[in-house]
Amino acid sequence: VWNTQRPELADPRVRRALGMAFDWDAFARDWYRGLAARATGEQYWPTPACDRTLEPMPFDPDGAARLLAEAGWYDRDGDGRVDRDGEPLELALSWPAGNETSEAYGLRFQEELARLGVTLELRPQEIAALARDLGERDFDAVALGWTLAYESDPEPVWHSRWADGSSANRSGLADEQVDALIERIQVELDPAARAALFHQLQRRLHALQPVQFGLYVPRRLAVARRLRNVQLLALDPGWSIRRWWVADAPR
Repeated sequence: VWNTQRPELADPRVRRALGMAFDWDAFARDWYRGLAARATGEQYWPTPACDRTLEPMPFDPDGAARLLAEAGWYDRDGDGRVDRDGEPLELALSWPAGNETSEAYGLRFQEELARLGVTLELRPQEIAALARDLGERDFDAVALGWTLAYESDPEPVWHSRWADGSSANRSGLADEQVDALIERIQVELDPAARAALFHQLQRRLHALQPVQFGLYVPRRLAVARRLRNVQLLALDPGWSIRRWWVADAPR
């Protein structure tokens, strides 16, 4: 999550550049051994609300450098760091302390951004401190996980009326097109038309990049042979134990 109300992160070109600086495909291969898929939005990928034709943000450091320069961030004094108005581009990434995946992501992202001349401070935090900073929107970027419903109301996460930090709109996004699409989604009863509106919203958010969408991470399960009627589901947690029974147990 980017704090779009920070002056350094208010320009969508900067957020897009930062997204293009990280090689998610390599991270999926190295950290998840290839068992993860790119995400392009917050709607769950098996559902009609998710536009699976949308291409994820490419890994393009040269393109990222050009976007940063367009937004006024480039190395003016030859010290290897991009700057604007005499100030270098320095950001901090927070995550829940002890989360090994977020730490691995942060270390790699720090290296990638350093090549662009951007400084990234890594800041693992205890849950209470992180929750406080999220509520007060006192952060630059936070690495978080997302548990997705089959279809969720996008208003609390993206609508400008919740951009004051009091809800799930952690990024502080305020965009008229996003607001209008959300309001149309909320009153559209036709499933196909509503899905089309969700796709438009997904593409608008993809362009704005208030969140750097990362990876869908599938779960790997080992199931005992004596279990019967095991059914795996698309939605979290991926199963319903009430449907299972044990082959050698009385029923």
